[in-house]
Order: sequence, then C-alpha cells, then structure tokens
Amino acid sequence: MDRVQAPGSYRRHGEAPGSRHQYAAAQPFGLRPARGATAPLDPAASSAPAAAGTPASGGGGGGGSAAEPETKETTKAPENTAAVAVQQLDARDPGRHICYRAYVAGKGWTDPECDGTMAGTVGQNLPIKALNIAVSGTKGTAGSAFVHDPESTNGKGHYNAPWSGKVDGIDNYIGSTKKDAPSMLGFVINVQDGVVCQTAHVHNEGWHGLGCDEPGGDHWIFGGTLSNDLWLEAVKFTV
Repeated sequence: MDRVQAPGSYRRHGEAPGSRHQYAAAQPFGLRPARGATAPLDPAASSAPAAAGTPASGGGGGGGSAAEPETKETTKAPENTAAVAVQQLDARDPGRHICYRAYVAGKGWTDPECDGTMAGTVGQNLPIKALNIAVSGTKGTAGSAFVHDPESTNGKGHYNAPWSGKVDGIDNYIGSTKKDAPSMLGFVINVQDGVVCQTAHVHNEGWHGLGCDEPGGDHWIFGGTLSNDLWLEAVKFTV
C-alpha cells in the first residue's frame, strides 16, 4: 500500500516511493481568467458577472449602480533611522561616516544627525533614554548604555544590558525606549576599523571633552557620566 502523499503531488503507478510530480492547484469551477488576463490572487474573492438586465447591486432595475471610486493603496514610509541616514550619506559621499539619533524623554526620537552634529537637547533638562547608531566604512560598531540605578549604594549608575553590535549600514540600539526605562548617564562605543570619537553633554556639567578609542576593534571609549544623580542630554560622534 502506498504511503499517504503530500497535497499537491502524486506518484505514477510503478514508480519508486519518493518520486513526485507536482500538479497545479485546481481552479474553482466556473471561474476562468479571460485570455490574456491574469488570474486573481484570491479566486474566492472573484464573482461571476451579473446577468444581462440585472442590477449588479440592490436598488432599482435598469441602468444598474454607479461605479465605485478606486481606492489607492498607500505605502508607509520607512522610519528615518540612523541606518537610513548613513546609507544615503555613503551613497553621496562614499567613505567613513557615523549617523545617530537620540530618544529623548518627553519628546521621542530626534532626527538622525551625522559626523559631528548634535543629537539630543541642551538646556531643557531632558535625559536621553536610548541611542540609535549606524556606521559606514568602519566594518561595524558596538556599544552599551550606562544607566541610572535606582538601587545604587555607591552613587553610580550601572550597565543593565550586554554589548550590542552591528555591521556597516545596520541600526544598532543601546538603552531603551520603554516608558519606565532608566535615563542614560553615559555609554561605551567602538568601531571595528579605525577610531570613533565622541563628545557628551551632561546635565549640570555641560559639554565634556573630546574622547576617542584606539584602533583595532578591541578598545572602547566611554562618554557621559558615572554619577547616578546626573544624566546624558546630547551627543556628537565622528569616525
């Protein structure tokens, strides 16, 4: 006795088990595409035309109902992330670039900034909760967020998530956008090829000095503050 066969296949009499021939799925009875026309994606959604002299929908007889206006499909634009920005920048000017945006408490995501321009806010007392970073020409980037610790006993924050890394042209995220997520105090970051430099603006302290990692991909640079009573407000990155 033959084994039960998978739907959509059959075995000819006398052939060895395992030999299969595919057949097309049966088309619903009475529905055939017109010559030169394309069959509908969902045949069940098709219907036969109304008989001559019969209204296509309810209402008085005679001329039938007016044609309904077409509904145009709309495509949602992609989110303007750091990866989108760095890909566009690299297409115009191939080479080393870094783009980034900040998730600011009470405001949400800022627009992406690139190659040393500021992301975040200054003078508004609004902490950054997450960073979205993407690079080109550096063979990737990695980082982690240093955040407020409500249970701190030494006056410092802590790292509450592992390192996150991505290759060139891909979004990397550190920190969290959740409603109850802690504020970022600082961050660590590196790139796999060359160096990355950062400048951080900290609440009540202003802009910190420029800091860069060392070449090789095994080093990193810290930006921001360790103090649990302060927070990160703005950043600038270059590669």
